Amino acid sequence: MEAKIVRLEKMLVIGLQTFGGNAADFPKMWDLLSDVVENIPNRVDEKVAYGIETYTKDIPNIKHWFYMAGVEVESIDNLDVGLSAKLIPCNDYACFEYRGAISEKLGEYFQKIYHEWLPSSGYKMAAPYDLERYDERFLGPENEDSVMEMLLPVRKD
Repeated sequence: MEAKIVRLEKMLVIGLQTFGGNAADFPKMWDLLSDVVENIPNRVDEKVAYGIETYTKDIPNIKHWFYMAGVEVESIDNLDVGLSAKLIPCNDYACFEYRGAISEKLGEYFQKIYHEWLPSSGYKMAAPYDLERYDERFLGPENEDSVMEMLLPVRKD
């Protein structure tokens, strides 16, 4: 498992969010987002979308977290009341490429990052969230040729 450390500037993401513990439910956010994404104003890049997992301090006990499917925007002017916004801070990120169908091994890949790579990397989580970045290399959730990036905010241990 290989990571490259990249720096991302702060960004504003708007989309749809849910709270739960079953990752199988999170694709519903993408289905709902696809119904409204064309009407989201001020988009930065039409070819890029983000999945954002935000963790509360209770995650070890309740095994639930927030999940947002969204797109980067320049501003929240004219934000529809049904959408949520998140300001993602400037940070260094450990960036991993995931290749293949999402339903097959994505959860297992996340577990390896958090339980194998992170403890031996010399880095610590800098904040309680992570990002999934989907660009033109993502060909669909069941496509074996799909590529997505997983980004963890990190700081030197």
